[in-house]
Amino acid sequence: MKILNKIFNKSRLPIVLFLIVLINYYPLFMNNFNTTKSVAVTVKQMGIAFAIECILLALFIFNNTKITKETKRNIALLSVVTIITLIIQVKNFFDGKFQIMDLANITCITLNIAMLFICVLSIIKVKQTSIYLFYIGIVLIGILACVVNFIIYSENMLTVFGINSEAQLVSIKSFFAHRNQFAFFLYFSIASTVILFLKSHKIRPKIVLSIIFLFFLFNLITTASRTGLLCTGIFLTLFFITTNKIHKKTKIILVLLAILIAISCWGMIKLRLPNLQEKIIKVLENVFIREKSIKTFTGRSNFWNLAFQTISKNPVNMLFGIGRFVGLELLKENNYRVTQFHSFYVEALVAGGIMELLYFLYIYITVLRKILKSNLRTKYKRFYISLYISFAIYCGFESIARFSIGCVDTMCLIFVITIPLLHANSKLNVKKWKKVGEINK
Repeated sequence: MKILNKIFNKSRLPIVLFLIVLINYYPLFMNNFNTTKSVAVTVKQMGIAFAIECILLALFIFNNTKITKETKRNIALLSVVTIITLIIQVKNFFDGKFQIMDLANITCITLNIAMLFICVLSIIKVKQTSIYLFYIGIVLIGILACVVNFIIYSENMLTVFGINSEAQLVSIKSFFAHRNQFAFFLYFSIASTVILFLKSHKIRPKIVLSIIFLFFLFNLITTASRTGLLCTGIFLTLFFITTNKIHKKTKIILVLLAILIAISCWGMIKLRLPNLQEKIIKVLENVFIREKSIKTFTGRSNFWNLAFQTISKNPVNMLFGIGRFVGLELLKENNYRVTQFHSFYVEALVAGGIMELLYFLYIYITVLRKILKSNLRTKYKRFYISLYISFAIYCGFESIARFSIGCVDTMCLIFVITIPLLHANSKLNVKKWKKVGEINK
């Protein structure tokens, strides 16, 4: 028993969470690292990754979780939501609309919430050093992804900026299934560099992290993912405005300087280099703005209208949904070649109605409340607030954060739910960080 306690000590949980992320992204890497084709992860691969995740988490949970009043309350709430969604599947069965994958999806969501949210609520005093190792791991995967991106897509990157040909939108995705997925991972990679920058107190690591940050940012721009660029920009802007690491006068000077540089560059281009001005406009119009598709959010409004029309047919659908995979069948029946509704909020409404959407939002709000009430330093609280606001906007345009399985859902669960909870309940390795003043207030 003592050996098990040492091996599956709660302090190692953040490292195990990183391994789970790595396991989920491994099939994508193997399928796409040497090709420009988009190869998605199969259901079998996702199932294997989820099975490994359950085994690893179970070993830590049984060894470290304590049953508290809050745990019991959350288990009861999860049980109610799960039972109601299962009843809806019974209804679908008698209506001839039953999809077996909906049962699998409900099971996975229930297990994920139980293991990565409810059980983590009672795990306290995980060392912050191990939490930062998780963020370091995400940065390392991000660097690997960007290196692979350069190897495979160096010529395409020139095309994006119109250097070797007419500027046009191309799929620059590294080893991910598509460019939006790559952009989403870079969003988390950039957030990881920011929190590591906050932790660091020495100049050399800060310089290295700054270079890595710019490396990630350049790769994000080449994806031309409007949602990724917008939400990363919102996160960085909010963090810049709220952080106390930069003096207010310095912030004002930096903003004015950035505006001045932008105006000066545009003036020089317009007055002296009209051809370059025309090329920049073409890059912005063809690659980043894409006016024709922006009116319908690249077809998203069509999916959303279909979803709202379906769930508004009767109060039961509106309150409790119709099932995620029943909803996907509707997309196929209407000749939409997509496998999601491209919005977390719409996806939740379709799958479990207002009940499921409110329950998911309750989980995210609970985590944010735990962070705000924790003894974390103000700079970390501001980081998480900025992350949550930008993430909430991201959820509006992509089917993420659904608590299901697959690399994106698992990444969201761990990065936005589990790690922040562990950080909020963490303790410091006082002997190691006392010298650099990293002690909680």
